[in-house]
Amino acid sequence: MLQQTRVSVVIGRYQEFLYAPESWKREFAAMRSRNELYAAVAEACWLPLALAALFLLVRGLRRHEIPWRPLVLISGVVGALMIVSQINGIPLLVDRFPTSSPYPQTLLLIVLGALGTGVIVEPPRE
Repeated sequence: MLQQTRVSVVIGRYQEFLYAPESWKREFAAMRSRNELYAAVAEACWLPLALAALFLLVRGLRRHEIPWRPLVLISGVVGALMIVSQINGIPLLVDRFPTSSPYPQTLLLIVLGALGTGVIVEPPRE
């Protein structure tokens, strides 16, 4: 919507805004609440999954059943792709940093974060 206030022949005030009906706000709040509940349930399922993976890893190590060469190769490729992905997002990350920090320091922190992401892959957070 558009709202104008005229003072004689000259426009004295100009304001743009989006009108959102109350029913839409309520529906959106309910949908958002359900999505947050689903996200909490999904995050709760990560702990048993991680414990099961750890158990299988320890068992495989004891039995000498883990083929290391393909795993290290796949992990290296995934890590390198994560580093490239993080470096690709440097313009967006620079935009989020405070302007009080010097640019070289900002780039250093971003590159170190990219290297850390390549070594320890974490799920993305919102």
